[in-house]
Amino acid sequence: MSVRSCQIGFRWPSRPYDAALVSSVTSKITARVQDIRSRLRGNVAHGAKLPPHITLLYLGIMKGPELERFAADCGKFAGRVCEAVIIGLDCFQEGGRIINLHIRLSSMKLRDLHFELFDLAVNRGLSPDKTHALDRYQPHISIVDQIDAGPEEIAGLLALAVPPDVFSAGDLHFLAEGDFS
Repeated sequence: MSVRSCQIGFRWPSRPYDAALVSSVTSKITARVQDIRSRLRGNVAHGAKLPPHITLLYLGIMKGPELERFAADCGKFAGRVCEAVIIGLDCFQEGGRIINLHIRLSSMKLRDLHFELFDLAVNRGLSPDKTHALDRYQPHISIVDQIDAGPEEIAGLLALAVPPDVFSAGDLHFLAEGDFS
């Protein structure tokens, strides 16, 4: 795993960004995500579809200068190799509703990296989101996010076969929703 140079240009540095530190995935994994997305129907089909990635640490709402400083600190993770195993489809639920459909991964190295990144963020005075962090962290590749679907809408999708596979995580970079220059 290498760390991309994070020369992030923010149009409005004081504006908040919804940010996560993520790892890229191979083109083969991206094609699998696109294939699953092509089969989505109903409310699930209208959720947010970000570029396929492995979420390593959801940072929550942060301002541009904070992200730029943290990006510089993450350079120490360059060269780290993290293999992951695809173990199937899964979902995150909140209040009995499905909010995220994803490919579940198994990887102790990704879990260890998550803990290291969380500690680094806290040591730098940041407050990463704790909802799905630390012991609740589950390596995954989101297929669709920001959905509000009931179990009946997801049941058929979770039954879809996703062949097991082993792959290496890619570059470490930020994914932030907001305005960029």
